[in-house]
Amino acid sequence: MGLTLEWGGSGSAYAKNAWNNGATKETIAPGDVLVIGGGVMNIPGGDLDGDPLIVGQGSFAPIEFTLNLSSGADVSLETTMQEDNPSVFTGPTVFTINVAGSDSLTIAPDPVQTAQQNAAPTFVTDAMINLALHSDLAMTATMNFGHLSINGPNATLTLGDSSFGNTQVFLDTNLAGSGTIQFGGYMSSSSDATIDGKVGSGVLVVNNGTEPGSPPAILTIDKPLQFAGTLKMGAPGEDTVGDAITVLAGLNATSYALNGAILSLFNGNRLVENLKFDNETFLGHNPQANSHGTMKDLTVEHNAFGVMIATTGNDLYQPGGVGVALTVHS
Repeated sequence: MGLTLEWGGSGSAYAKNAWNNGATKETIAPGDVLVIGGGVMNIPGGDLDGDPLIVGQGSFAPIEFTLNLSSGADVSLETTMQEDNPSVFTGPTVFTINVAGSDSLTIAPDPVQTAQQNAAPTFVTDAMINLALHSDLAMTATMNFGHLSINGPNATLTLGDSSFGNTQVFLDTNLAGSGTIQFGGYMSSSSDATIDGKVGSGVLVVNNGTEPGSPPAILTIDKPLQFAGTLKMGAPGEDTVGDAITVLAGLNATSYALNGAILSLFNGNRLVENLKFDNETFLGHNPQANSHGTMKDLTVEHNAFGVMIATTGNDLYQPGGVGVALTVHS
């Protein structure tokens, strides 16, 4: 076991040289534990090289910090638990990450904590990530019970396989890559997500829904005409679909057709949108679907907010309220 090094830097400090025992990047050894409990850390490329940065080391005190990434930075944030009391998690965490250039970020739970809690709460977090003009962030994240806002309408977020449970997510940037992004809720709580940028063709977006009796998980696609990815509703490999609503904001439609993995929406006889679906979304849960591809397990409606695709027949939580059911296009 190496040394435990705690961050002590302020606004002008760099990650390679502001640790509590005077360690520098050159003297940090494999096995050393790098802990941040507050402050500001500037991280240009090469300063951490992906060395795990531990948030709080099991203290339940609130934690607030800022990371400034630039020039190819590679950062891995991890939570941890108190070693002598595994029921105590890292405290509420507020952090801001500012990204310039092309950088990499991983947000991950402590593997021991995840195993002991069966993937229960890991990051109680209020996080804001700001992407500078034309910047590119490669990111993989696992977050539960928090808020995440990523801002960068003129930047690119390349997401690896990521999961957001019981987390309110707002993505105001352009999504690229070939990752799977999962949203959902459990333990009588929900997860709402909004995607407000372009989505590339390699991205799979999964609205897993919530447990019965919980508010549905609501995914809002603000620019459906710029959504080139694939949508799936329902956890992969499960026999039932959680309560989920996906909103295609601003679309007007009167009928739909399901042809293979393509959901086509029509306004009268005019094609409005072709949306790619994972086949299991419909047919995997209902092999008796008829020849028209009617989505018996889902409802498709239109209201003042747009087109609603839902696994729940309850309009109570539906944005825009009760809608008018779309007919099968013929």
